[in-house]
Amino acid sequence: YDDFVRSFMFGAGRNGGHPMFHMSFGPNGTRYRYGNSYNPFATTNSNNNQAQSIYEQTVSIPLHELYTGVRKKRFRIKDGIVQRCRAAFRGEIGQQIAVQAMFTFMTLMVRTRHVWLSGAFSALLMYVNLPKVQKREIVADIQRGWKGGTKLKFNRVEPGISIVILLEEQRHDRYNRVGDDLQTDAVIGRTKAKNGCTLLIDHLVEGELPIEVKVKPGDLKISKRRRRKSTISTKPKEEEVQVIRVNGRGWPKKSGERGDLLIRVRIVSDKEALKHQERIRKRKIHKSL
Repeated sequence: YDDFVRSFMFGAGRNGGHPMFHMSFGPNGTRYRYGNSYNPFATTNSNNNQAQSIYEQTVSIPLHELYTGVRKKRFRIKDGIVQRCRAAFRGEIGQQIAVQAMFTFMTLMVRTRHVWLSGAFSALLMYVNLPKVQKREIVADIQRGWKGGTKLKFNRVEPGISIVILLEEQRHDRYNRVGDDLQTDAVIGRTKAKNGCTLLIDHLVEGELPIEVKVKPGDLKISKRRRRKSTISTKPKEEEVQVIRVNGRGWPKKSGERGDLLIRVRIVSDKEALKHQERIRKRKIHKSL
């Protein structure tokens, strides 16, 4: 498409291209100059080492991949018209190209007096000169323990183009990260909470053994049931959420240590606890199919 626009404007030789541009700039668009050396169709300049297009893209990464790290993760770069314009103005080369397009529009208006045609071709010139990403994929390693908000910067991957990838944590169905800690939920019945039990918490990474957490009698507070003469809802009242902290089973740190695992325990009736376990069992079966 870019080659078509250039050939339509100037073509090959004196007889090719649109006559309006040859009348304004000469046979191949080389006669027009602003000052001594200004060329409105050139994207290079003395400040080329500073002005560039900076593509910024947010990529959602699964929580378990940030937890374990990934080797040679592929990132696909979006290069639509909107992304290309934003990247150019973000890296300050867009402002220079816009000035070039403005001078082109003014020159065409003086020479031809066609407002709409001059504006349309000035916009096309600006689009053609916007730096375009040729390499649509970038491969990089995700280090273990990286968090959402981490930026991967690739400077000068192509002439005049840099790429910034912002990592975003994908929502997990069982875990969420809180600082350097991992947080998950658990539901147990009143009898187990009173007599003590062993909680089996599924690991964040599939295939890893469950995390065993022993709950001793008295570790969890159980409020006494109170009968009310009149109730609005027949649903049994649930206990307040309590937190069990397991040291060293949380998010990996740069030092090699780990944060803590926070288990938000909700105590319900024994009947409701059995229903909850059955829902989890069916969910696992459906996920394995």
